[in-house]
Amino acid sequence: MDGEEVSKVEGETRRQRKGRERGENQERSRQRNSFLLEDDTEEIHFNPFLPSSPSSNNSPLSGSQIRTEVSKARWVEEIGMAQVIEKKGSLWVSTGVIRNSKLYCHIEEIGYLAQIGALVLFDEGDNVMGLQDIFTKCADRQYGCSWESFEAYRHLKSLGYIVGRQGQPWSLKHNKINRNSDSTADTDLIAGRIEELQIGAANLVFDIHQPNSKFKKTDPGNPSFIICLVGDRPPSRKEVEDLEKKCKSVPLKFCHVSHDNVSFFSFPKVSLPVLP
Repeated sequence: MDGEEVSKVEGETRRQRKGRERGENQERSRQRNSFLLEDDTEEIHFNPFLPSSPSSNNSPLSGSQIRTEVSKARWVEEIGMAQVIEKKGSLWVSTGVIRNSKLYCHIEEIGYLAQIGALVLFDEGDNVMGLQDIFTKCADRQYGCSWESFEAYRHLKSLGYIVGRQGQPWSLKHNKINRNSDSTADTDLIAGRIEELQIGAANLVFDIHQPNSKFKKTDPGNPSFIICLVGDRPPSRKEVEDLEKKCKSVPLKFCHVSHDNVSFFSFPKVSLPVLP
C-alpha cells in the first residue's frame, strides 16, 4: 500500500470516528431532553421576579412542562382559592381540600401544578392566567402564602412529600358541620381559615406526610412532621418551646428560604453534664 492509499484510509477512519462521535452526542442530547420532559420529580426552582427567570414573560405555558393530563381550575377572589372544574390524574388524591363536595386548591398548590404543566388556571372572566400572574399571587401574602412558603412547598412536593396547610383538614366529611349549609357559609368557612394562615415570623405553615399511595383525605392520620417558616432571625428558645407545644407530639422542623435556597433544620434537646 503506497503513501497515497494510506493517507486515504486514515482520512476515512477519521471521518468515521467523527461521524460516530457526532451520533453519540446527538443520542445523549436526545436522552437528556427526554428525561427533562418525563421526570416530574425534578423541578427547576427559580424566582420569576428576577430578570434571568425563564418565566419572566406572561405566557400561560412559559416555564411549564408538557403533560397529557391537564386539569382546570377557576380562581375565586372572594375566598382566595381556586375551584377545580376539571380534575385529571391521580395527583388530586393528595392535593387540594374538599368542602361541600367541591375541590379547592390553595395558591401554592396552583403555582406548583401550573409550573409542572398539570393545571390551567382561569380567572373569574374565564381568561387563562399565566405563570407570572400566578406567581405574583403566591408572593402577595394576602392569600395565606408568601414567596418563601411557596418555595418550601414546591421543594417538598418535588421530593415526593404530601404537603397540606398546617391544621387545615383535607376534608370535612367526619367533622360535625352542616353538610347542607349554603354557599355563603361555605365561603366563610374557607376564607376564615385562610385568614388564620397568614404568614408571620416563626409561624407553623405546613403539615407534612410521608409519600403514601394509600393516602386518604378523609383519614390522613397524623403528619410525619410540621414545618415552621422562619426569617433571617432564628427563633428564640421560648418561641421554639411554644411552637413545640402547639405541635403536641408531632416533630417540628424549621425552614429557611434565601435566594431560592431552601434549608431545613431542627433543635434537638441535649443534656449537658454538670461540671464539678
